[in-house]
Amino acid sequence: MAKLGSLMGVSVIYRIFLWLAVLFLAGCDGPEKDLRWRQNQLQQTLNTSVYNYTDSNVTEVYFKFANLPFKIEEAAYAGPVYFRNASQTTMDNGQTVYYSSSACCFYWDKSVQPPVSLRVVWQVVYDLDLFEGESGRFDHRASRAAAPGSRWCELVVPVRAPYPAQFDNLRLHFLRDGAVVALVGDGKLEQPLPSAEVAVHAMTLPKGSHCQHEIDNPWYGIPRKPHRE
Repeated sequence: MAKLGSLMGVSVIYRIFLWLAVLFLAGCDGPEKDLRWRQNQLQQTLNTSVYNYTDSNVTEVYFKFANLPFKIEEAAYAGPVYFRNASQTTMDNGQTVYYSSSACCFYWDKSVQPPVSLRVVWQVVYDLDLFEGESGRFDHRASRAAAPGSRWCELVVPVRAPYPAQFDNLRLHFLRDGAVVALVGDGKLEQPLPSAEVAVHAMTLPKGSHCQHEIDNPWYGIPRKPHRE
């Protein structure tokens, strides 16, 4: 019996030692796993650039994968492109294009293969003086209509394939005929569309129209989050 008790004692001690060893190794591996996870998340995260080829300011751009339910308060955000202070670049024909860049962050699982589409919702401001003059009196959560001087638009936009092996930037190009072109690429490069492609979309929308698909104010009825100190 003494021998059996001794063996049981050794077994218990061995199990305790093994359990402590597992905890120790897990503790050592934890920071490395966390670092790998963070690095992977970073590699899957895109900045967003917005290029505006239209005659109107593009003030707010929200987007989400088209196969997911769209809630504007949960969507990724990019923009704005106000002509008075936006960055500028030139197309291959020397024409100026206004853009904004490096809006963060949009998570993209790069193992996903095309086709991929985005639901894009944006605000067009066609009369900036009217829009800014009324901004102090307009409650965008209490009005179904867009703010004076503006319209809200929506399109489902395919992200043009093929996708490069490495990319960290989503580019949304807003064109004069109301179309939107989406591509992925290198965020360090200014990459407007070729002038020949822009020319295909040069026809303006009918008078009084500012979108291919106009929608009600998407912020209408959404309660504000409580303010926290």
